[in-house]
Amino acid sequence: MEILDVVNSALITLGQDTITSLTATDKKAARVCNAKYEAAIKRVFRELNWGCLKCGLDIPATESDFEMYASYYDLPGDCEKLLKVLYAEDGSKVTGWHRIGGRIYLEEGDDSIHIEYIAYDDDPDNWDSVLLEAVVLSIAKSVARTLVGDNGEREKEVGNDLAYLIEKAKDVNMPEDGDSPRFQGQLNLARGGF
Repeated sequence: MEILDVVNSALITLGQDTITSLTATDKKAARVCNAKYEAAIKRVFRELNWGCLKCGLDIPATESDFEMYASYYDLPGDCEKLLKVLYAEDGSKVTGWHRIGGRIYLEEGDDSIHIEYIAYDDDPDNWDSVLLEAVVLSIAKSVARTLVGDNGEREKEVGNDLAYLIEKAKDVNMPEDGDSPRFQGQLNLARGGF
């Protein structure tokens, strides 16, 4: 599957004709989708901690030029959303860090850190089925008003479908370590409490 297939699924969701290329300039749908699909994908990637997009990486330190920070660590280019910053040596949480652009700055330096993050992966073959459906709906919502022209009614419908799907996906993508308040709440309900 390719991005074009995902975009065409979004167009079909809106009752529109499919396109043969995102770069075709002779079709309005191609121009609109080409302009909006990447932002629609990134919006969905940032919405949840999608298991199929999670990555981990050790990053070596570089001495910082700023007086208030001892060192910095360059984030990978595909880092869409930072989840955790840990000391690589013992796995403990790093405190006193700040993200500025594509770097993490630490007040107290360490040789390396370990990060967990959501990666930008534009290969739909690497996505799970729920993420794929969410991306299709996000693209459809992004282009609906321009292509359908019904005063935003179809955009609202698709937006409601997307919100419902994201809410359901939260259960699928809950952390396995049980740290989340959502998990704790479900655990209490399962035990008969509230």
